[in-house]
Amino acid sequence: MENCTYTFFGTMLVSGVLYKSNEISLTPVAPDITLTANDSNREATVQINEPVNFVTTGPWSAGDTTLFYTIRLSTDESCGGNIIFDQALTPTIAGTASFSWTPTTPGLYPVHVGWVYGGSNYSSPCVLVTVTAPDITLTANDSNREATVQINEPVNFVTTGPWSADDTTLFYTIRLSTDESCGGEVLLKQDLTPTSAGTASFSWTPTTPGLYPVHVGWVYGGSNYSSPCVLVTVLETATPTETATPTETATPTETATPTETATPTETATPTETATPTETATPTETATPTETATPTETATPTETATPTETATPTETATPTETATPTSGAVTILINMSDGSSLEGAPWALYAETASMQTMPAYRTGTVGANNTIVVDDMLDGDYRLVVSPENMAPMSFTFTVVIGPDGTASIVLNFDVVTPTATIPVTETPVTETPTGTTPAATEDPAQETPTSATVNLPSAGSGAYTSSMWLGSATVLVLLTMLVGAFVARINHRRQS
Repeated sequence: MENCTYTFFGTMLVSGVLYKSNEISLTPVAPDITLTANDSNREATVQINEPVNFVTTGPWSAGDTTLFYTIRLSTDESCGGNIIFDQALTPTIAGTASFSWTPTTPGLYPVHVGWVYGGSNYSSPCVLVTVTAPDITLTANDSNREATVQINEPVNFVTTGPWSADDTTLFYTIRLSTDESCGGEVLLKQDLTPTSAGTASFSWTPTTPGLYPVHVGWVYGGSNYSSPCVLVTVLETATPTETATPTETATPTETATPTETATPTETATPTETATPTETATPTETATPTETATPTETATPTETATPTETATPTETATPTETATPTSGAVTILINMSDGSSLEGAPWALYAETASMQTMPAYRTGTVGANNTIVVDDMLDGDYRLVVSPENMAPMSFTFTVVIGPDGTASIVLNFDVVTPTATIPVTETPVTETPTGTTPAATEDPAQETPTSATVNLPSAGSGAYTSSMWLGSATVLVLLTMLVGAFVARINHRRQS
């Protein structure tokens, strides 16, 4: 019906005269089908795990069964790409229909609505949905960049993101940094339970001065997402730098006492008793020449004050708690017989608690030289299942530790066993008794004498398979009976002749 013009007119014959009406031209057009995503008819932008609501209109009836929608994954902003959803859509009322979709992976997703009518397909214009990585925020003491506290002072953190209230894949990481970057040695990694949908909170009390970058991580759809880091600066507790308590009180080193107290050196007595003409008097009375006073009274030479009051230089904190560190992992599978697994499908299962709910962490096929390369793996325990053609699935368990260069290599060995089976085969020799000789059992007929033979079985698996074939006593008795009957018949024939 499209791109055609139809002309209509009428004719009437009256008394042999043909009359013709005016012409009417009709050009059918394609149906007008509209589509909006979150009320936009051109594009919409959402985060992962955020629903997108679509509404479409067109000339269909209620309950129409030929309506559908298609979601593609595009590498650019065009309306093409690989189809990831092609779903039937049933309108509940005439002329309109609605549906919703919750994306799990960032990317560009063009969406169409299609309608099949009169053998033709009609489509709405596409709406481009841009899905971005989740916006995860983190604050420390109400700051989204940095916070400064003293040791033993708690830090309160609040984080927001698109997780649900019962999410089990949320965690936070605290590192010790040597500068103001967001890297450093991991000190603490802890699971975090949301307080409600879209938010979670936790606290931490530092015990050692330093620079501590803090992140919140979220695992969703097999990918890791992280908040920007908040840098927490921890200072020492302020204490007096010097307390002047004397460590030593000096006592006087010397107390001088008088060194000498002079007494009269000489007392003169009359040398001669003179006649009355002269009376001798003492020529000299010595007085103390010197009275010594203390030469020095020592005062305390020094009152020592403390040179330093030692504060704890360091309080040990846990050196490291292992946390998932993202990196590329190369897995090599060594087959003992040198066989190739190239093209064999594999499935990788994560054994950590946060990923137990997912059927498989990653899937793919084995590459050349029996190698598997997996990007963005985390530290932890994993189980790998490889399912080669014409072989039973092979299962391996191993632990991944990402190195400083952001990579890791795993070598897995598998022994291929080709068995050889031995089957014992029993043979019982039969000895024929000569004619005219009464047969005598050389051994008890009930006694079975097994012998063995070796048979190579096809290689069907591991282990050895054995089988036995026995010639029983019943067979020996039948043979002996036949021989005795033949002997008796021959004797009777001779007697008759």
